[in-house]
Amino acid sequence: MADWVFTKLYKDVFADLTVDATEAKELHDKFEAANPPPDKLVSLRAMAFRIGSEFLSTDGNKDTDVAVLRAINAVVHALEKTCMLPKPIKDDSAFNDEALEDLYRQILTDGSVDQEESKELLTFFQSTPPPVSKLVSTRANAFRIGSEMLTEDKAHNVGILRAINVIVHTLEITLFKPKVYVCKVEPPPTMNVSKIGVNASIEKAVQHIWDLDVNRLTPGVDYVIDVQQGKKPYWKGDNAADPLFVRVNERVFRRPTYVSFLSLSPILFLFCFSCLFIDSCIAF
Repeated sequence: MADWVFTKLYKDVFADLTVDATEAKELHDKFEAANPPPDKLVSLRAMAFRIGSEFLSTDGNKDTDVAVLRAINAVVHALEKTCMLPKPIKDDSAFNDEALEDLYRQILTDGSVDQEESKELLTFFQSTPPPVSKLVSTRANAFRIGSEMLTEDKAHNVGILRAINVIVHTLEITLFKPKVYVCKVEPPPTMNVSKIGVNASIEKAVQHIWDLDVNRLTPGVDYVIDVQQGKKPYWKGDNAADPLFVRVNERVFRRPTYVSFLSLSPILFLFCFSCLFIDSCIAF
């Protein structure tokens, strides 16, 4: 499911700054239907914070801003409940609610999270993890304490949201794992050979394959390329001073299909090499 679908969904949810039972179910159903791969979960959560920040008041209306935080928390809850599972915890006896709340306040006071604070938070969750029964309240407390730090300055409040996002991110990567990903998409009845036609053009067939590829990467999100200046096919040399790929999100390589393809790479290489070797022997 495309990012714009969730952008619209989030904006609809935040429009009235409340998430009722109907909207909560819609969120759950959308996440379940979208069946996002594990590497998409971070961006879906971050998107909720980013879009939520657009609904913060410009006149310092604290009731509005607190409502925004509650709505974001509801979205994150739906995402975690639908797409993640708690990691098994061996010993949660050392968990201390008050100590964690103190750490939250320390982090959220200035509306930013520096490297030391991020490391301290990660160490806390790793060494004194909350029990599974308290994971929801542990996340919700970050929003609750963050709401206490809101001011009339929107820029400061956006910083609070970013800091809460870091807290939630650390919580999720430490204490949650994505549910086992299974590509559930089935080609719709209208997308089959009989509908396309056996004698259809190559262009139509390629378009058909493209439409079926729900696991393809999104330009500008999963990767960024720099085409630089073009050249004629018959020109020799490389006119591009910089690499073609500016950035690739390495999390995409964790998707099952990409993992499978990469594991096949040595086999494909050996197959191609063998074919070339046999062809050379025959020619000789």
